[in-house]
Amino acid sequence: MRLLKTFIRLPLKLKLTIPRVFVLMAYYKYLVHHRPFSELAPKIGTLGYETPLQTTTRDARAFHELMEAMFRRIKWKDSCLIRALTAKRILNSMGEKCTLYMGVSQKEGQGMTAHAWLRCGKCIVTGADAMAGYTVTAIFGDQ
Repeated sequence: MRLLKTFIRLPLKLKLTIPRVFVLMAYYKYLVHHRPFSELAPKIGTLGYETPLQTTTRDARAFHELMEAMFRRIKWKDSCLIRALTAKRILNSMGEKCTLYMGVSQKEGQGMTAHAWLRCGKCIVTGADAMAGYTVTAIFGDQ
C-alpha cells in the first residue's frame, strides 16, 4: 500500500522513468563488471569536483523516494555503484547536478570494503544507509 501511495504522489515524468531505471541498471551492471573503470570514470563526472549544497529540488527528493521504494522490493542483486550511476544519469537528464562519492572502510575481520553514494543538492539519493564510516576516496561532480 505504501508503494502505491508513493507512486501516486510522484510527478508524471518520474513515473515514466521506472522502466528506464531497470534498463540503465542493466547497462551499468554490464559496464561495471565487464569494462575497465578507466573507461567508465570520464562518463561519471569531473574527478575532484563537488557540486554545491544548494536546496534540493522537488524532483530530486521525489526520485530519492522512488529509488528507496523500488530497491526495498527489488530482488535483483546490484551494487551501490550501479544504483548511484543509474540515479545520476536519470537526474542529469532532468537537469539536476549531482555528486557521486566513492569511499572505503577497513572493518575488523572483513577487510577493506567500498561504497558509493549519490548526492543531489542536500539530499543523499542513493547509498545513505551505509555511507557512515566510509572515508571518501573519489568525488565525481557535474559542472
